[in-house]
Amino acid sequence: MHSMNTGKPRVIVDVREESTGIVNLLRREDVEPVIEKLEIGDYILSEEVAVERKSVEDFISSIFDGRLFEQVKTLKSSFNKPLLIVEGDPRRIGRRIRNLRIYFGALSSLTIDYGVAMIQTTDIDETAILLACLAKRIHRVKPSKPVTVRLPRIPSSLPPQIATLATLPGIGVTLAKRLLYHFGNLESIFNASVVELSRVEGLGRGKALAIRSYITENVYSKRGEDRMGKLDSMGNIEG
Repeated sequence: MHSMNTGKPRVIVDVREESTGIVNLLRREDVEPVIEKLEIGDYILSEEVAVERKSVEDFISSIFDGRLFEQVKTLKSSFNKPLLIVEGDPRRIGRRIRNLRIYFGALSSLTIDYGVAMIQTTDIDETAILLACLAKRIHRVKPSKPVTVRLPRIPSSLPPQIATLATLPGIGVTLAKRLLYHFGNLESIFNASVVELSRVEGLGRGKALAIRSYITENVYSKRGEDRMGKLDSMGNIEG
């Protein structure tokens, strides 16, 4: 069932975030959440602004295993103003990272190298308030503009095989080159299993699953048409 456009600021919420209770919290803040399966980011506020939300524990782990910067690269490749929200007790950072130079070094890299702002919140309630404030600010500046999800910007000088692979969810140019080096050609990559894909350095099971889902999804099914239509035009929202 669909409802008419209410004129409220909208936030696209990744379906995996729904279990956090964020949807009802955003509605309480007078924001319209639109639930979608997102390949990039956890929340999309506009064509320029996307948000990745991490718990303190996941943020620390992602620094050490390199996921943080891969995710940031992907965000930055598709959105001009990516934002990182780190949620939880900030005192845990000091308990988990003995050498704070590692932590502040990562923050410095996020800001200087990637141009990504990081904001800390203590819990999901604060996160919802922050997202609502951001959405309302954007809505005042550019009201009623449809929100669309763009594929990463790929340099035109790249070989076509690399450019094709770099548009896969969460991949980018670096992992695209590793995939092609590992498998040799596109056919082998597209026919590879999740286990085979996850053996590529830096890929992991999560991205491998996302790739297989992306390759095998029938975009002309009723479900696929509904999803594509919702992103192309935000005039109607599921209720």
